[in-house]
Amino acid sequence: MLAVALAAVQLGPALEVSRVRRPGGVPFADAAHFSFPPLRLFELVWPGAFGPLYGPDRLLHPLYDEGSGAAYEPWSAGIYVGLATPLLALAALVRRRDPARRRDLALAAVAAVALLVALGRYTPLFAAWFRFVPGARLFRYPEKYLLITTLCGCALAASGLARVVERPRRALAAGTAFVALLALAWAWAANAGGAFFAARLGRLEHGTAAELGAVVAHSAGHAVAIGLATLLPLLLLWRRRLSPRAASLALAALVVA
Repeated sequence: MLAVALAAVQLGPALEVSRVRRPGGVPFADAAHFSFPPLRLFELVWPGAFGPLYGPDRLLHPLYDEGSGAAYEPWSAGIYVGLATPLLALAALVRRRDPARRRDLALAAVAAVALLVALGRYTPLFAAWFRFVPGARLFRYPEKYLLITTLCGCALAASGLARVVERPRRALAAGTAFVALLALAWAWAANAGGAFFAARLGRLEHGTAAELGAVVAHSAGHAVAIGLATLLPLLLLWRRRLSPRAASLALAALVVA
């Protein structure tokens, strides 16, 4: 009954839509509008990777062109959920013997399916989803399914936090390697990132590819700084300057901040 009550928040408007506004559904082209470009996954580790959305300072406009010549802005303003969140989610999945493993694998499966559906026209799965899943043809904007991926990813990250705190030395080594990769990405973005993203995510509305590269490099620099700050509680835990509980709270606070 609780599940029905929670689902009613979505099912109520869905039934209203099907009864009044679009009883026959929408065409596939309309339903696939605002599909999520796979390259925007960079935003998971680079907050604000391509500059501010919906503003005159944005160099890329549109973020992706659907071939009609119209200027589209993305429906989803961003997918950043904290630099440590994807890594903590992965930590939850590497556990081999744990009572919560089945739950974590189920959450990961739901998150992956929702992400694939959010890719819309960029994956064959969306056509099957649109055709066979009841009610799917009533709605547009596949990017909305990212909400499910976000919720499942954050739940996995909360589960992985305990594992990270249990093995601070291993977590510190993995985190250091990840921050080193971010630093290399920062250098790459400053030199070649602008041309790379301009050719794959849309056309330059104004400015140059070098200026876009500077925007991407700036966001990558933020990610490196966040990564170094995230390593600090793990270092203090490994050196026994923080208790496991205090380290958990510090990591969670950094993600929220």
